[in-house]
Amino acid sequence: MKLHAPTMLVFLAGLALVVLALIGHFVAPVPFLTQYQFWVMLAGYVVVALGCIV
Repeated sequence: MKLHAPTMLVFLAGLALVVLALIGHFVAPVPFLTQYQFWVMLAGYVVVALGCIV
């Protein structure tokens, strides 16, 4: 398995998910983000990881 750098679009999509999860945890109590912050954060890291693998 050869790893590649993720494209800028994939990286920014993963970063946006992670930032949304952090906002839901630390800044504003947004109902969906506060309730599913772990899964949103995990989805962001999975997007970036898949961008490196594929």
